[in-house]
Amino acid sequence: MQFKYDFLIILLPTLVILGLLLRRLLFRNSKKVYYTSNIKLIKSINKHNQLKSIVKFVINIIYYSQAFTIVLLLILLSARPQEAISEDITKEGIDIIILLDSSGSMDQEDIVPSRREAAYEAIRTFVSKPSTNRIGLIAFLGSTAPLVPLTYDHSLISDSLELITFDLFTIREEENGTAVGDALISGVSRFPKESDRTKAIILITDGESTTGVDLEKAGLYTKENNVTVYPLFMSRTNEAGSKDGMLKIAEIFDVPLYEPSTSESMNQILNDIDKLEKNKIETRGNVVMRDNPQPYLYLIGLTVPFFLGTSIIKKYVFS
Repeated sequence: MQFKYDFLIILLPTLVILGLLLRRLLFRNSKKVYYTSNIKLIKSINKHNQLKSIVKFVINIIYYSQAFTIVLLLILLSARPQEAISEDITKEGIDIIILLDSSGSMDQEDIVPSRREAAYEAIRTFVSKPSTNRIGLIAFLGSTAPLVPLTYDHSLISDSLELITFDLFTIREEENGTAVGDALISGVSRFPKESDRTKAIILITDGESTTGVDLEKAGLYTKENNVTVYPLFMSRTNEAGSKDGMLKIAEIFDVPLYEPSTSESMNQILNDIDKLEKNKIETRGNVVMRDNPQPYLYLIGLTVPFFLGTSIIKKYVFS
């Protein structure tokens, strides 16, 4: 048991002082003097007074003990007694890594207002909604640039979109192109290994994987690590072979190949993906403090009637 206002406990010494004062009252000299020459009467009076004094002393002990107890309980009650309670909190949420293609072709306007801006607007809308998901962000070209680790602070995702520039990437000559496979492997590495949460990658790109790890192998590796990939193909030009790799990813994970035409349709796609993946995580051992005045109220409720009864006896029988 703990007390929220434990500073009130300092009032307890006043009870000690009160007890000492009451002790003086209990043992004060209240003997009466009788004048008589009758020896038998004197003995009878002394015997009667002795018995009455003993009973009165016991009544006083009970009376002042009850008064002391009631005051003590009231002080403890005013200090707000609390108890620690362990609760199980159930949260629903998943871990999501957004892989965002940052190549120059994302500036094309076949998706309104442009591939890049449609992706940015949809991501901002997606992360602005209240959610128990943890979300991370990785931008990629021929190399990857992890921008935001998995976090509940989704505002970091929106802020980081403004930081994506070509200078963000360290690209060697052999890395020219788009390394979608490398991005998938980088995304998998960002998930905690020891976690019961569902893991998903939202892959946003407008073209084929032209460098780095083979896309199909990267997809199979991702699946082996219990991560689901949802591919969003950001192109409406229908160039031959431009989405073959993304179709393969959709096939590996048995999901549709999403092809948004506007930022609004992309918003709907992201919401649909969020609804597809849900799981419940129990966090055990969360300790909260709750008021627990009941024991003190019960004790006060039991003590007060006896105190009133003792007061009546003390006043009208031994006054």
